[in-house]
Amino acid sequence: MFTTLMVLELALGTGLAAPVVEDLHLLQRRAGKLSTELIAEVVPQGLVAADQLDVKAVEAAHEEATHVTTPCQSKENCSQCIVATVLDVFDVLQSTSDLSPMNAKVDKALTALVSMVLVPQPTAVVTAALEDAQVRAIKKPLWHYLSEAEYEMESWWARRFLAEHVTMEGTSAFWYRENYKELTALELAHLQQVGHRPSASDHVVFVGGGPLPFSAIEYMLQSGAKITVVEQNPWAAQLSTVLIKQLGLKNVAVEYASGERFDYKGATHLIVAALVRHDDAVIRRAMDTADLRMIGVRSADGLRSLLYAPLDSSIDQLHLQPTGGSAVNERVINTLLTFEPGQSRGFDT
Repeated sequence: MFTTLMVLELALGTGLAAPVVEDLHLLQRRAGKLSTELIAEVVPQGLVAADQLDVKAVEAAHEEATHVTTPCQSKENCSQCIVATVLDVFDVLQSTSDLSPMNAKVDKALTALVSMVLVPQPTAVVTAALEDAQVRAIKKPLWHYLSEAEYEMESWWARRFLAEHVTMEGTSAFWYRENYKELTALELAHLQQVGHRPSASDHVVFVGGGPLPFSAIEYMLQSGAKITVVEQNPWAAQLSTVLIKQLGLKNVAVEYASGERFDYKGATHLIVAALVRHDDAVIRRAMDTADLRMIGVRSADGLRSLLYAPLDSSIDQLHLQPTGGSAVNERVINTLLTFEPGQSRGFDT
């Protein structure tokens, strides 16, 4: 295993040796967990090689996938069609070790699944599909594969943006960039309604930013609040740190830490991403270390719950005051369920 100093020498070049340009993945495997501060200082943008990302092939495959007819739009046998589609997608995901956009088969399957769950269906159809024995049996492993695929997609895009030296304007190339803008706008509209829309004087902490923290970025752009992203995956924290620095976003910071152990001092708003596990432990910790005014947890309902696990009942033990949830539409998957902290403090951590 290389030491951090050896990695710095490789990245920057020392003595008479020429600088060695290597892919960030290779540096990560060699160096292990570099701090986000260190990686932001020593990793030049050119370290991520564009020719390793198959950009043209990926874009062409995705364009083809988006023109495939959305499954299960017929009014006949809809629930059976949904079940069959879910099982087919699960088979694709579990049969490969490459869940990145570079696997065209995976991208095609996920594009079809996402478009399908966004099609409005009668309650009876949704219930029949979700309660199907085969779907119930694979739901948890499906969430796992989908989480991994989302991580790989965000990682690919973060690496691409670094390789292409994009500015904020250039981030519009991301397939779901407008969805993030719309999701944030819907969430902020809801927060406005319940009297907790953040402003420039507030500090919003996102737990679970991933390699491509567009939710946090959009909250900063649309509200002006100070943003901290808490990310426990070292590779995701490294990528997002370097990307945020490249984009020149001085009011967004990334902290490499676990949400259950982070010190939330100074935070006014907490938002927990849909893929974060142990929401209750994260919220307990945040309530213990900060005087929060609002807590938001991203969840999913109806067929959208095939993509993300709904908020479970463990949060009930925290005795929070529910204040509703943000709206969804035919393009937005998640809803932000919001809560005001109760009067009690001093939870065990």
